[in-house]
Order: sequence, then structure tokens, then C-alpha cells
Amino acid sequence: MYDDYGKHPDCIAATLDALRASRPRRLHAVYAPHRVAHVRRWHGKFAAALERADHVVVLPIDDSDFGGAAVPPPDWFLRDGLVADLADNLEDATARIARRARAGDVVCMFGVHDKVAGAARLLLDLLRPVSVEATARAR
Repeated sequence: MYDDYGKHPDCIAATLDALRASRPRRLHAVYAPHRVAHVRRWHGKFAAALERADHVVVLPIDDSDFGGAAVPPPDWFLRDGLVADLADNLEDATARIARRARAGDVVCMFGVHDKVAGAARLLLDLLRPVSVEATARAR
């Protein structure tokens, strides 16, 4: 599990490249866009950066801190060719990751809000029973 600020697409790309170098079985990314302006300006770069992951979950844009202008559609990433799940909220995103993550996978949570970091704990709680059960079966 890795938690990253994820504000700029170049940083997301560098983080995913570094995590990929650790040779995970699969690399999952959860991306919580922070600013409408960032998505409008860099949507293609965000999509290209996130494509480095094997599985991506995108959350709605959370621009509540800044009262953003016209919000791009929730599935903005599709027009840039990014194949990703669109989650309704953090709980939905973590459930989507938990259904697909397995031992040896790396999950990276990208987002600037404190609640995104809290989702990492939720995901670990969801995965714990799977990990314990898988360990018991392996014995």
C-alpha cells in the first residue's frame, strides 16, 4: 500500500514507474482528482500517467475547497483512452480494489484530501480477512 499526494501527472507517472520497478504482481491505482482546473488542463497527461497501472479506479473530482467552475463529466478519462473504473466514492473505490487485489499486488492511493489517506486503512481492513484466509489455505 502506498499513499501519494498525486497532484500533478508527472509526479503520478514517476510514482507508478518507481512502484512498477518493485515488480509487483499487479499495480493498482486509485485516483481522486482534486481540482477541476487540473483535470481540464492536464486530463490527457493524467490519463497517460495512470495507464502505467494494471487497474485504475477514478473518483469524482473533489473541488469543494475551491468552488470549481464547470466540472468535466465524471468519466472524463475515457475520452483520453484510459480504461478505468469510475467509483461513486472512496468506499466504492476501496471495495473495487479489494475485489481484485491479491497477495503480491501494490495499491497506490493518489489524492490530496485526508480522507483519501484514510481509505488506505479501510482497504487494509477489507483485505485482511482475505489475507488471513489465503494464508490458512496455503498451509
